[in-house]
Amino acid sequence: MKFFRCSVCGKLAHTPTHPECQAPPDGHRDGETYEAQFDYHRLNKQQRRVWLAVIDNEWHTLAELSDLLGDPETSISARLRDFRKAKFGSHKVDAHRIVFGGGTWEYRLDLIGASSGE
Repeated sequence: MKFFRCSVCGKLAHTPTHPECQAPPDGHRDGETYEAQFDYHRLNKQQRRVWLAVIDNEWHTLAELSDLLGDPETSISARLRDFRKAKFGSHKVDAHRIVFGGGTWEYRLDLIGASSGE
């Protein structure tokens, strides 16, 4: 596996920029119920928690992430969708249904594939 020296922090990483350094920028949300004075800091902190939980390039269910982070599954799902938006970095978030999981899906932030153009 190829290693790079992070262009931001100088640490060795599997991508040209260390995953923690690729974290989406803070930003406002688009929802009808979003109120910046109440939600801006709360949702950006939540975004950082979700980011740190999924930068491992492993598959995670919303339930697993909710148990780990203490955030509701619906909020985690929204942050994963945010990662795909241009203003939050246009990151690649893969999803697939668990074969024997009924309606359960797993999600993976694919920093390696995204950096190599896959």
